[in-house]
Amino acid sequence: VLFRSLHCTSSMSHTTHNEILFEGWLQKRGHLVKSWRTRWFVVKGNTFTYFKDSADAAISAKFKGAQILKGVRFSKGELIVQTMSKKTFNLRHHMACDKPWEEVSHAFEKAVGITTQSVRRTSSERADSDNPADQAATHIEMGLDFVRASLIPQAIYNFNEAVRLDPASADAFQHLG
Repeated sequence: VLFRSLHCTSSMSHTTHNEILFEGWLQKRGHLVKSWRTRWFVVKGNTFTYFKDSADAAISAKFKGAQILKGVRFSKGELIVQTMSKKTFNLRHHMACDKPWEEVSHAFEKAVGITTQSVRRTSSERADSDNPADQAATHIEMGLDFVRASLIPQAIYNFNEAVRLDPASADAFQHLG
């Protein structure tokens, strides 16, 4: 099964960066410890953010993770999600989720469509680069996507990550005002 990615076409032009496509409980497999953790997910625009619970989601600064979607596929009952920061997430439906699994996967696919439509200054070569300046530029682009989705704590995290990777990138923020 192929990933739906930045290189595919989409007919979802009416969807915006501020539209919440999904909120609810999913299970996420850990990156280091491969156990399944239940998290509250919010898919908004072309981003997804996950929290310990729905109460933390009400305080958006308490996020556990935030990503820009790049690709998604369904395999063996799991949603395999690729992100702009080159991470892969394995997600499963949770019994407490009030949305059918098909609706959840469609929300992630729709979010990938928004990423596809976004006019990005980031070339695919820069997104895959190991050069800290290129990685910083990618984090700036991700931060701007989070700003468009009104996810300010997540944007700040990405801007700080850009400065950590390439201190010279701090100059770009002075031009923003």
